[in-house]
Amino acid sequence: MKKNQQVFAIFQKIYGLLERRQKQAFALILLVMAVSAALTQFTPKAIGWLTDDILQQNSLDFWKIVPILCAILVVTVVNELLKIGRRLLVEDTATKLEKKARGLVIVSLLRAPLAFLRKP
Repeated sequence: MKKNQQVFAIFQKIYGLLERRQKQAFALILLVMAVSAALTQFTPKAIGWLTDDILQQNSLDFWKIVPILCAILVVTVVNELLKIGRRLLVEDTATKLEKKARGLVIVSLLRAPLAFLRKP
């Protein structure tokens, strides 16, 4: 239980380092992840629908399956674009967070007394 509290405290400190814009980007990242997860589920379901439709028919009419194939293509491309956008947002937010944390460490080291940094 104590370890969980320590981990929670660490996440609170990290969240506190984020600026307002980065917190908004983080919320957007979570939303993009949710939409991407839903789109990822669509492709296998659409292929299942397509397979069931083809197996139920006696003859195969290519023009009847084109809309489903186009929907699969569009969903797949949109999903990959969302993944790319999410990666860019995550990298941008992480880079800014790392830069801010590094600056805080440097400032606190500069404020420390020199005797603290010397080895006995």
